[in-house]
Amino acid sequence: MRVLAKALLFGSAAALVLVALVPPGLYWIGISNVEGRPRPPQPAEIQRSDRDFIAKLKFPHRVLLRELNPWNYAFLADAEDPAIWIVAGPYNATHLKRRQMCWWHLSGAALMIWISQNWSQDQITSAAAVAAKSEPASNQRLERP
Repeated sequence: MRVLAKALLFGSAAALVLVALVPPGLYWIGISNVEGRPRPPQPAEIQRSDRDFIAKLKFPHRVLLRELNPWNYAFLADAEDPAIWIVAGPYNATHLKRRQMCWWHLSGAALMIWISQNWSQDQITSAAAVAAKSEPASNQRLERP
């Protein structure tokens, strides 16, 4: 019985360490694969109409515009934010050191977390609106009927 108790205690401690260390470790690995970082729009470039434009886009999930971190991205199903991905996706596509699919996903998630922590909501919204307006194919796919 004592051996079982020790094994359960050790297993629980190991699980807590993994939960605490794996998400930030994966974030660090993913963000280190991205060359440079995207620059946020300046305050003069931010338009009031951008928030309305983003609100009208059709996304599979709602637009959250909240700060992400490695834990809520890893453990919450709705942690992804389409507005942040509109900004991070094109940058991720052109600035990866390693381009295999697993690196694409890991680095994309890390870049979304980085943008949510380093840009304001207005900067994210404005950059997403500019990116969505500039790509006609994505506008047709994203606009509500």
